[in-house]
Amino acid sequence: MTNPRVNLFTEADSGITEIMDGPWKAIQVLNIEPHSSTTLTTDGEEHSVFTIEGTATVSEPDGRSWDFTKGDTVSLPLGGQCTITAGPEGFRYLIISLRVD
Repeated sequence: MTNPRVNLFTEADSGITEIMDGPWKAIQVLNIEPHSSTTLTTDGEEHSVFTIEGTATVSEPDGRSWDFTKGDTVSLPLGGQCTITAGPEGFRYLIISLRVD
């Protein structure tokens, strides 16, 4: 990669594995449509999720859940899982994924 500057709002691939050493897998800005859900698992990777805009409920398999708004974050260590359900205006978030060997 000749230019390490990437606009994550317009580019799907950050090129992080070409820019930095370490266990980086991906850095992305993703959207969840209103009232839709996505499930994150950490099989061979860990995730950190940072709320950019919108609201969501983050639920764990044991029944615990939290409401998320702009600026909130959740990290999933190896073996973790959560479901993110977007609120009525949708949910935009930054996700950083790291490989765990």
